Amino acid sequence: RLEHRQEETPEWVFEYLLSVLQSPTWEAEVMGFIDEHCMVFDNDDENKFIYTDIHNQFREVVEGLLMNYLEQLGVTADTFVMACERARNL
Repeated sequence: RLEHRQEETPEWVFEYLLSVLQSPTWEAEVMGFIDEHCMVFDNDDENKFIYTDIHNQFREVVEGLLMNYLEQLGVTADTFVMACERARNL
């Protein structure tokens, strides 16, 4: 199991979540949301209030998915942030 690895360097966390982001499960969830809401958007330059609502819903979906994966691994949000920061500085 991966829970014991949380005490080690968080590099594996970032690498694992990169693989999650490329997985069919992730794609199905995200693309399902996009397909459900894409008809609202048009080519107008105007930003409509509904765009903000949909964006907030999208953020909630993505954050929820990420938190579920992290919880399954026994990894905290802080460890995830640390892993992302470390990867960015490589």
